[in-house]
Amino acid sequence: MSKQDKIYFNLGLKFAKSNDLNKAIFNFTKAIELNPNYTTAYKERGDVKIDLDDYQGAIDDFSKVIELDLEDSVAYRNRGLAKALLENYQEAIDDYTKAIKIDPDYFLAYCNRGFAKMKSKNYQGSINDYTKAIEIDPEDALAYRNCGSAKSYLGDYEGAIDNFSKAIELDPEDAVAFMKRGNSKMELYDYQGAIDDFSRAIELDLEDTCLYRNSGFAKTYLEDYQGAIDDFSKVIELDP
Repeated sequence: MSKQDKIYFNLGLKFAKSNDLNKAIFNFTKAIELNPNYTTAYKERGDVKIDLDDYQGAIDDFSKVIELDLEDSVAYRNRGLAKALLENYQEAIDDYTKAIKIDPDYFLAYCNRGFAKMKSKNYQGSINDYTKAIEIDPEDALAYRNCGSAKSYLGDYEGAIDNFSKAIELDPEDAVAFMKRGNSKMELYDYQGAIDDFSRAIELDLEDTCLYRNSGFAKTYLEDYQGAIDDFSKVIELDP
């Protein structure tokens, strides 16, 4: 590694940190031109390309890293992320699986693979991955929330509520977890519990038409017709 390519690389990091992404790309590219085997520069440029929504460009960069180092678990995981953003979920799953094979405790790879499996409607596979992720890091609220989502797709509403409740315990400001827990309570005919969760989500500034609509249905079941009308009116206001 020459002094000049290191200078360009460090400038790339500086611009990436300040969110000046095009300048970051320029400097990482200059570093790579001077050192075509600069794996870290390819990785950093790939990350910036994801931020710029250049997912295919990111895939190309992470593929180059893998070509240079077949045991780079981060490159496989990041390439999988770019593929998932292109909705190539099976290819993404394959990359996440390679990352996990290299690093069996790779928390993010399990989470990402779990999400890709959920998008592919492999809900049990998604639950398995999120369960492993939670085993690795039992303090991650999003892993619990996503595991709950997969369980709800399979109709395991009680299991889903347990996961959403744990997510809320870890992150009491997670409006989406309140909304999802409310949806699961609706499925179990716990209409007042659902309304309480929907109300909390609304307090946390989550404006979602499904949230107000489901709250309106729950109030209808409890014969709170004026409350239901108010919620349905909010749906119309948000989506005329």
